[in-house]
Amino acid sequence: MNAASRWFAGISLLSVLPSASFAQDSTRHHLRAFAAVGTLPGASGRTPFWLTANQFGIVPKTPQAALVQAGIRYRVPLGRSRNWGVETVLEAVGQSNNPGVRVILPEAFVRLHYRNWELLGGRRRTIVGFQDSTLSAGGAIWSGNALPMPEVRFGTVDYVSFPVLKKWFAFKAHYNHAWFENSRPFVQNAYLHSKSLYIRFGKATWPVRFHAGASHFVQWAGYAPALKDDPGVYSQYGHFEKSWLGYWRAVLARSLNEKYFPGQVPSDISLDLNRVGNHLGTADLAMEIRLRGGRVFLYNQSFIEDGSLFFLKSVVDGLRGVRWFRTNQPRGPFSIDRVTVENVYTMNQGGPIFDINVGPNRGRDNYFNHNQYRDGWSYFRRTIGTPFIPPDTDLAAGLPRPGYNEQYATNNRVWVVHGGMAGRAFGRFTWEAKGSYSMNF
Repeated sequence: MNAASRWFAGISLLSVLPSASFAQDSTRHHLRAFAAVGTLPGASGRTPFWLTANQFGIVPKTPQAALVQAGIRYRVPLGRSRNWGVETVLEAVGQSNNPGVRVILPEAFVRLHYRNWELLGGRRRTIVGFQDSTLSAGGAIWSGNALPMPEVRFGTVDYVSFPVLKKWFAFKAHYNHAWFENSRPFVQNAYLHSKSLYIRFGKATWPVRFHAGASHFVQWAGYAPALKDDPGVYSQYGHFEKSWLGYWRAVLARSLNEKYFPGQVPSDISLDLNRVGNHLGTADLAMEIRLRGGRVFLYNQSFIEDGSLFFLKSVVDGLRGVRWFRTNQPRGPFSIDRVTVENVYTMNQGGPIFDINVGPNRGRDNYFNHNQYRDGWSYFRRTIGTPFIPPDTDLAAGLPRPGYNEQYATNNRVWVVHGGMAGRAFGRFTWEAKGSYSMNF
């Protein structure tokens, strides 16, 4: 698609999305509803990259004659203090040509919350890590590129102060169980476990505050029909570990060797006995700087795959960025309120050597691919992590596509420079622009 086609598609999408909303507020109830309709033209049968990437699976990869979106949100407090409350959300998107008419639910959940804590069931858009929620190229492991998974989630809504050091330390965290789609070609009925913990140090009035944390994701359990005759190299006759013991070993990133082989471990055991499931995550660091009229946020996400980061073998890989956003009132009819610049680098992957018995040699990480979970780090054929590592089915014609028996993403060594800006115009309109340049190896 040439530049003119991309521009035409972007302008068409933005200019024909009229929407209407309704809100009703009272002392106890809050109801909000909205609806929007639009079209998504494009050239060569493809939607431009930044109109479909990081949209939580809402915008299809193929042009659409019509897109219809509608939703409703209802919240009611429990008790007079309003510390307790219940909220329910339902959002539907109709796609006219994917390839036929299709309706998806990007959000459908009920949550019970107490102050800054919540218990949620259903699908909800979430961002994990320190990237910008709208202008970022997408988080390294969890980017908002795929449709949200159905989950049961417990955690904080935002940062919560520690009981004693209220003005100095705060944390946010989550713990969940989710389900992958059963239509996956290779592994069916797989689960997702995830958790995160992030800490902030510094008072709100300080010129500099520091953030640190980590996230942990595990694909585990499931059944692979293609491995029904496998006696234990990749599975136990197609079945991956799904017991309660297996669950806790997945949570703790431990193996099952102690259960099955208390002595020496044979060389031909199931991969589940090495470590239950496919483990991914990020280690995050960030610094927040207060300036006159704005804030600067510097952040880094490093990949966690098979232990390479622990030995600093893959420390150069990850997402690095800087974000500036305005805190004062702009002057004039046009303003730039937010700017984000990022770099995505996945070239190292722990080096060329893999030896599971030698920690510093646990290289060849092969991001988003796995010998058991060959459908890859994806949900409904969209990469869950950075969209710059796409599935092989998205590669241009003529490039190799190994397929499910080999790996999900061949194009997983990339170098990306990305930028985004957003602001207001004439007091009533908002605008946003993104641009990226990638080299693929």
